[in-house]
Amino acid sequence: MPDPTPTRLAYHGDRGAFGEAACALADPAATPVPHATAEAAIAAVRAGDCDAAVLPVHNSVAGPVTANLALLPASGLHEAGHVDVPITMALLAIPGARLADIRVIASHPVALAQCSRLITRLGVTTEAAPTTAAAAAALIPASARDRAVLAAPRAAPLHGLIVLADNVGDDPHAITRFAILKR
Repeated sequence: MPDPTPTRLAYHGDRGAFGEAACALADPAATPVPHATAEAAIAAVRAGDCDAAVLPVHNSVAGPVTANLALLPASGLHEAGHVDVPITMALLAIPGARLADIRVIASHPVALAQCSRLITRLGVTTEAAPTTAAAAAALIPASARDRAVLAAPRAAPLHGLIVLADNVGDDPHAITRFAILKR
């Protein structure tokens, strides 16, 4: 008889994160479980709260995700597979904001690196965030029309934001490889 317990996949980020998309690709029937850090996602697997962690390890534009790669040897987990997630970046803002008003863009450092041409063209400053979705989640409470975030387009409706510009990545074929880590 099959196990009635659904598979739970830990990922680093909030709803709308690329990690959530990676979980859906890894196992469409699984329940994605967000965690505040990659360490917390790994700990959830080690504790048996989740069946696997799905964490980014390499981006085709920005290169290795060194912080996550550094965690793997001591994690006690093994790489059971991987999924490649196409990365489509969008510039998101609060309703009513206009592209001409944007002065600051926040996102994960890898996302900022993937959109350097847009950042240069707009002449804005950048701020690092723990994840793309965390940047999106923080924008509505800030209520600043001069701020935007780089994130997946699907993060916009999840966080009450609008898409100011879509497909803003430097490489339209960018992918991020996510490792599937199990006990």
